[in-house]
Amino acid sequence: MTEKTGHTLPYDGDCPFCRSLVDRWRGILEGRGFEIVPLQTEWVRRRLDLSEEELLSEMRVLTSDNRVLGGSGGTGACMKQNLVGLAAVVGGTGAGDEVAA
Repeated sequence: MTEKTGHTLPYDGDCPFCRSLVDRWRGILEGRGFEIVPLQTEWVRRRLDLSEEELLSEMRVLTSDNRVLGGSGGTGACMKQNLVGLAAVVGGTGAGDEVAA
C-alpha cells in the first residue's frame, strides 16, 4: 500500500501539454502519495484564492500542513519525493518559494 504524503499537485486541466504530463506521470506521482487535481476544481480555486493570471503563473504544491509551495518550493516538494524528472520538466520560476494562501 502506498503511503500518502497528503500533498496535492494541481495542474491546468485545460492545457493539452499539462494533461499529457499528468497522463505520463500520474502513476509515479500517485505512487509517491500525491493527489493530482485540475486547477479548475472548485475547492482548489477556493483554497488558492488567486486571480486567473496568478493561478496559471507557476506550479504549486498544496502540502498536508496547509502550506502552498510555489515556484522553487513546489519543485523542491517534488524532489523530496524523488520526482527529480518531474521537477525538471515543470520547474518553477523560482520567483516565490512559499505563497501565503
